Amino acid sequence: MFNYLICGLVSIFLIMGCSARFVQKNHLAKIEQSYSGLYSLKKNTDIGNNKDWPQGKIIKIYMRAKSDAIMVYAFDSKLAREQAIGKNILILLQNDFEDGIFDKALLIKKLDDLLQPVIIK
Repeated sequence: MFNYLICGLVSIFLIMGCSARFVQKNHLAKIEQSYSGLYSLKKNTDIGNNKDWPQGKIIKIYMRAKSDAIMVYAFDSKLAREQAIGKNILILLQNDFEDGIFDKALLIKKLDDLLQPVIIK
């Protein structure tokens, strides 16, 4: 009986460890909030299915975290988020970060390489 208890506890800890995200959703939400405005693409950007969005396209973005990746999605700024279909414009895998540890500065650098804030006058 004791062996079953030990095996069960070890299994629970292994499952919990494997399912942990390398960046917490609330931490990513704070970063996403700072990117809530309008942006233009600095270069032509692949959105899949052999399609590109042209440099200068005005977009909005949102981010999603998985257990081993951060994905940045963009959608046309003229659409409401609920109506838009987000197109993946950036994926950062856990392996892209030094020692597999999330680094906010790297994410911001990658976003700044891709996006330019749009100032509305």
